[in-house]
Amino acid sequence: MFRSIKKAAKIAVPLWIAALCFVAFCGLPLQAGPCENGFALCMFDVGWTSAMYCAVGWAFCKKYIG
Repeated sequence: MFRSIKKAAKIAVPLWIAALCFVAFCGLPLQAGPCENGFALCMFDVGWTSAMYCAVGWAFCKKYIG
């Protein structure tokens, strides 16, 4: 049983590593929208003490602005 798992792992691990490298180097560039940027700025300004305050602002932005 363990031999079959080792055999499968010897095939699967290099394929997973290759797929991970492909996604890391050839993936699409992602950028945050204005609501996510505002949420990050709010968390920085508040100092991570009131996450609900920033989450409410983010939800409002997603629903009505972005």
